[in-house]
Amino acid sequence: MVDSYSKHISDIIYDTKNYEIEVVFYLTQYCNLRCRGCYMRSSPNAPRDVLPYADIRFYSDEFAKVPTFINCVVFSGGEIFTAPIKYVESCVNMVLGRGMELQLKTNGAWVADAQKQKSVVNMLRNLNPGRDLSMAVSVDDKLHPVQSADWFVKIADLITNDKKLRNRVNLITATVADSVPLLDSRVLNNPKLNIENFEKMSGIWAARYTINGVWVESCVGKFVDVRAVPVVQKLTDIVVPPICGARGRLVYCFYPDGTVGINGSYLEAVGRVPFKTDKGGYKSFAQIQEDIHQKLVSDYACAIQK
Repeated sequence: MVDSYSKHISDIIYDTKNYEIEVVFYLTQYCNLRCRGCYMRSSPNAPRDVLPYADIRFYSDEFAKVPTFINCVVFSGGEIFTAPIKYVESCVNMVLGRGMELQLKTNGAWVADAQKQKSVVNMLRNLNPGRDLSMAVSVDDKLHPVQSADWFVKIADLITNDKKLRNRVNLITATVADSVPLLDSRVLNNPKLNIENFEKMSGIWAARYTINGVWVESCVGKFVDVRAVPVVQKLTDIVVPPICGARGRLVYCFYPDGTVGINGSYLEAVGRVPFKTDKGGYKSFAQIQEDIHQKLVSDYACAIQK
C-alpha cells in the first residue's frame, strides 16, 4: 500500500507535463479575526512572525526557473495587512518587479479602520504601474463574518472611485470552495453593485458587474483559491483537480514557520518540510520536491499503521 501511494504522489509531484505550478506565500499566521474552519488556524492569538522578505525573494527567483511555473504568486495569511505595511509593500514591489502576476488575499477588515485604510490605499497607489495585481477579498456565507460582504463593497467603492487604483487593482472575491459562484448572496443583492452578468463559462464561475461606472470581474482562473481542508487522522491520496478541464495545478505553499508543502494534500496537518538546509541555506526546487515526497510517504506509512 505504501509503495502504491509513493508511486501515486511521485507521478504527481514530478509530473511536469500535466501539472502546472503556482506559489503561495503565507506572509503571516496572525489575523485580527477568528473564523470558523480557518485552514491556517489564524487568530488574534497566533504568532505575529512574518515570512522573511529574503525567503520570498529567493523562491520567487527559484520558481521562475521552473518551466511549468505559471508566473503567478499569491500573498495570503492570516491577514496580510496586519503585518507592517512597509514590509508588505516591499514584498509586493519585489514580486511585481520580477514581472509576475500577484494576488493579495485579505479579509477586508482594514477598510473599516480609517488609519489602516489610508495606509493600505497609499501602498497600492505607490506601487509600480503596469503590473497585473489583483486583490481577493474573502466573502463567504458560512465561514467569514457577516460584515465581510460590506467590507468587499466598501473596498470596491474605494478602488473604483480612485482613478489611479481602478486601472491598477483587479478586485475579486474569494471563498473557500472552488468552481462555485464567488459572490455570495449578500454581495449579489447589494444595491450599490450593478450585476451585469453571472454565469458559468467553460467550467469557470464568473461575475461581471459595475460600480461607479467601472467594470469589475470576479472569476476562478489563473489563481487557485486555497480551500479549507478538514484535519484527518488518516491520510488519503493527494487530490489535485484539473482547472477547467485543463492541466492540473500543484500549489507550493510557504509558511512563516519555515516550512513548505503542497496544497490539496492535507498538508495543513502533515507533509510539510523545512525549506532551508541544516546550515541555513535555501533548498532548491528539486530538493523541496524530493523532501515533500519522502515526508508524505513517511507520514502516510505512520498513519496506516495506527
